[in-house]
Amino acid sequence: MDFMGRIKETFSGLKQPAYPELKSAIQSLTGITENVSFYATKPEKLSYGRNVLFQTDELEVILINMPPGEQTPIHDHGESIGCVYVVEGELVNMAFTLEENDRPVFLSENRVGEGEFLEVTRDLIHLLHNSSDQRFISFHVYSPPLTAMKNYEYSFEENGVY
Repeated sequence: MDFMGRIKETFSGLKQPAYPELKSAIQSLTGITENVSFYATKPEKLSYGRNVLFQTDELEVILINMPPGEQTPIHDHGESIGCVYVVEGELVNMAFTLEENDRPVFLSENRVGEGEFLEVTRDLIHLLHNSSDQRFISFHVYSPPLTAMKNYEYSFEENGVY
C-alpha cells in the first residue's frame, strides 16, 4: 500500500478522536519520515508550504514545510484539537494569551525537535517559527477539520519579544 493509502487507512476510522488517539495514530503510521518530502509543497500564498493530505468530516491531515526564518501568523484553531509531529528539523512554538480586547500577550516558547509531538488544545493561541537555517517539516492532524481559525495581530518589536 502506498503512503497516501496508509494515511487513509490509519485516519479514516477515527471518530471524534482526543489527543492521545491522534498521537497514537501518527505513531502507528509507517513511512512518514521516508515519504513526506514528496508531499512537502513550496510556499505560495503563505510564508510556508501547506498541503492537506487527507480530510474527512471528523479530521484533516496537513503537512507543513517551513523554510528557514519563516513563521505562521499568531492563530487559534477554532473548535479543533490537534497533534503535530515534527518530521524534520525543529520548530519553535510561541504561546500567547489574550487580553480583554483580543490583543495577544506572549506567554512562553518551547522547541519541538525531530521525532517529537506538540499537543494543540482548543484554547491554544500560538505561532510556529523556524529559527534555524534548515527547513522543518511537520505532520498535523486536527479534529474536527480546521474551519474557524482566527489570526491575531502582534508587534514583536513593540512588545520586546525576539
